[in-house]
Amino acid sequence: MKTASNYCSFHVGLDLGKEADFSAIAILEKLTPIDNRNRVCGETEFNVLGLKRFALKTPYPDIVREVVGRLK
Repeated sequence: MKTASNYCSFHVGLDLGKEADFSAIAILEKLTPIDNRNRVCGETEFNVLGLKRFALKTPYPDIVREVVGRLK
């Protein structure tokens, strides 16, 4: 009898904008179905857990504080 479960990992992407570009953050959950021998047994699924575009000219220290807060 095959039993499947999901291997879960989290991924964070941060694009730091300049003076005229927006900064943005994306947080994803990756679910990979695996069987009882830890082999991939289906299609990987990505879920968007967080997505934010910061206001223009947001200071980098403010962005860092927000990112750290979201990761906690």
